[in-house]
Amino acid sequence: AVLCIHAHARAFVWEWMAFAARFAPGPLRRGSLPAALSTAAAAAYSFGGRSGGGDSESSVLVHRRVLQAPRPLLHGATSASPARCEGPQRTNLPKVCVVGDIFVDVVAKVQGLPQWDTDTEAEYVKILPGGSALNQARNLQALGAEVRFIGSLGDDSFGQMLTRHCQGQGFLMKWVKVFKDLPSSVCIVLTGAHDRGFVSCYSTTKAFGTADVEERLDALDGCTHFHVGGYFNIGGIHNAKFTDIVKRYRAKGVTFSLNTQYDSSEAWTGSNGHLQELLPHTDMLFVNESEAHMICASILGGKGSPDQLLRSYPQMTIVMTKGKDGADVLRAGQPTLHVPTKPLDQVVDATGAGDAFLAGFLSGYLANRGTGQPEDQILRAACQRGHAAAGVCVCREGACVEPVRSQDL
Repeated sequence: AVLCIHAHARAFVWEWMAFAARFAPGPLRRGSLPAALSTAAAAAYSFGGRSGGGDSESSVLVHRRVLQAPRPLLHGATSASPARCEGPQRTNLPKVCVVGDIFVDVVAKVQGLPQWDTDTEAEYVKILPGGSALNQARNLQALGAEVRFIGSLGDDSFGQMLTRHCQGQGFLMKWVKVFKDLPSSVCIVLTGAHDRGFVSCYSTTKAFGTADVEERLDALDGCTHFHVGGYFNIGGIHNAKFTDIVKRYRAKGVTFSLNTQYDSSEAWTGSNGHLQELLPHTDMLFVNESEAHMICASILGGKGSPDQLLRSYPQMTIVMTKGKDGADVLRAGQPTLHVPTKPLDQVVDATGAGDAFLAGFLSGYLANRGTGQPEDQILRAACQRGHAAAGVCVCREGACVEPVRSQDL
């Protein structure tokens, strides 16, 4: 009965049930009861204020915590673990710092785009975690790396829900900048039978910059790899100071990789041509086939190719995904390494496949580099692991509601 009265009460009960499922029937840890009550109250405040009492699909982030809570079984059996971001318990985990974008995706399935002064019915509306860098980081941790993530959110109900969702899966959000006076970056996705339309708010993504990274450089302590995801979405790091950070850590032996994503400005060079300043210090560039050719054409002019780009930046390895045709690994002066992918019987949602591939690739590559294996063997195995991760991702709804784990591959 309480669930039906008000969204505040409902959210409180969901959080309390998640707590109870985790600890019942075992003993409570000291201090766990007050902490659970505090968490439940916070959930009731933020969730209830957002939803206004509707019992809708938009509550997926809060409700999923209950559905995933481990429940002890009878007769000494152990329950299956919930989908969490923790990777296998090893002592030699690759340590990676990821910097980049965070979005909250609001997805509505419609038959057609709305017109002004009209109401368009949606089959469903769902709130999902998003942002290329956050997807990559969460998948990377679940696939066996130790990850420290630097990004930004607003101090609003969207940001609070996403933070709870990620933390509930064991993903650290301690290095995320929270802008007190800005709403979180949100992407409204209107998906139809044949196409999609987007309405995006880039508020916290645009506000995030190099100074915010500098304040959180302790996240890089002990890391062996530094990765930037969603580069074109975070123009605040397109400057010489950020390049200096990359150069400083590369001088300490930390490798650096870059994922650009789509450039909504269509310039494909970064603010004030910053990409050309950053590429000489990039060890690995992750792009899809379309992005690769647009970047090459913008930097080299005309119909520049990835092979030509490598002549300008010979230290760099390009990992180029090609959808159903697999992936190519390109290096200066060496033949292209093509790694095909296996066809899938069914695709539920292709959103986030590239992020999952990147995480699968990096988790495999970073774990095996320096082991004495031939480089081609390491790169091929990394691509195959990336394909496997992408294959798991596209069989699920949403880009990364639940991260892809090693045991899923």
